Amino acid sequence: MIDLSEGPDCPICQTPGQGPLMSLAFRRKVHLPDQTRLYACRDCDLAFSWPRDPDSYKRHYGQVANDFTTGVETFRNLEQLERLSRVIARRGLRRILDFGCGGGGLVSGLAGRHPDADFVGYDVNGGFPPASANLAFTQTLPEGAFDLVILSHVLEHAPDPVGMVRHIESRLQPRHLYVETPDPQGYASRDQPQHLYYVDRLHINHFGLNSLTRTLGGGYGLVEYGRYDMPYEVGPVYPAQYALFTVAQRDVEGSLMDYLADQARRAATLRTRIEDQRFYIYGFGDNFFRNRSPSGPLAGLDANILGVIDRNIEALRTELPESWAAVHPNDLGSINGKLIVCTVTQSGGLAALFAALCPDSEVIHL
Repeated sequence: MIDLSEGPDCPICQTPGQGPLMSLAFRRKVHLPDQTRLYACRDCDLAFSWPRDPDSYKRHYGQVANDFTTGVETFRNLEQLERLSRVIARRGLRRILDFGCGGGGLVSGLAGRHPDADFVGYDVNGGFPPASANLAFTQTLPEGAFDLVILSHVLEHAPDPVGMVRHIESRLQPRHLYVETPDPQGYASRDQPQHLYYVDRLHINHFGLNSLTRTLGGGYGLVEYGRYDMPYEVGPVYPAQYALFTVAQRDVEGSLMDYLADQARRAATLRTRIEDQRFYIYGFGDNFFRNRSPSGPLAGLDANILGVIDRNIEALRTELPESWAAVHPNDLGSINGKLIVCTVTQSGGLAALFAALCPDSEVIHL
């Protein structure tokens, strides 16, 4: 009789799991539990093993080489290679990272097929030399935006799959995520020689499509999903499922909030360049006043402004504070050597003007 009492919380949706469905005992091994129980979450369609200590699993994977594929010439999963190659070509992707690349067979194959793209293979065991100029392996997760991050047979091993995806999202900012895991719905029809082979203490998450989608969260939308038989060394095939996600389109409010936050970060960077200096402003139009707004790079810097340069300076003179000088562009030579902060968007021809009349001035464009 299966016990359907409440168990530990689901690692995806945090609702209590049902079970245990079964219990297993293993020989003692450093960093791994010697007894596990299998629970199910009906809310998000996930089966998961318990207990799971993130630090212990991290130490375990840091000590073992968990992929015996050492190069593209021995990489057997050609269907996966072809699928990802089509995604890269069709979507014009140029910066790709394989997260948990193992021996590097998949990423090596992709790098060979797409010489104009840059590839990174990341793994705790991934410090081996690259096979091509457009491929680098690393044991340290890089920073910066990637067009595609590949998670091939990684999430089923993660004690905190949601946390792993959030970390990837914040550090790598992927436009697309390709996720591949075992397919529990194929376990019964793709049996392996060993008893209960698919249930062990390393494959601790058994995903359905719903739980995969919930793991990625609302920031990504599903654009492709499928199942296939993956070539395997132990049995003839291994049931696998794959899903391609892309960044979900934000609503207008969300998109504007992203834009405003990005502008605030840019303004803060510009402000640090000028806040300890005195300078002249070129242009007294709307751009100046936007840059002077509370979130702009000129916010709170009125005392730093020596004067304003504008072609209509005579008409604007009465609007300037008394302490600000009024300068016509033809008189730029009188302030040669002073810092100029330019707020004019259509600045064609200004570079020649500055070079001719104030060659010793630094010009910063906002």
